[in-house]
Amino acid sequence: MTKFTVPARGDVSENNQAIFDNLQKGLGFVPNLYAYYAKNETALGDYLALQNRKSTLKAKEREAINLVTSQINGCAYCQAAHTALGKMNG
Repeated sequence: MTKFTVPARGDVSENNQAIFDNLQKGLGFVPNLYAYYAKNETALGDYLALQNRKSTLKAKEREAINLVTSQINGCAYCQAAHTALGKMNG
């Protein structure tokens, strides 16, 4: 199994540090996937822009889809994250 090193706030650029701060404020934590994207200068911001784009789906509906996808993929980390986010969105 390949292990990934997840960067801490101090390991990423100032721009990504600001995104970390916003995530910490909004979610109470920085998901490891997001932190890993921050190894690249633009990937984290680009990913969040995609995730937060305008949609006809409500946040609750998007999280239900994300949770089912996480279950199908067998990712316990993602299941835990999307369960928490789903609860935050009703």
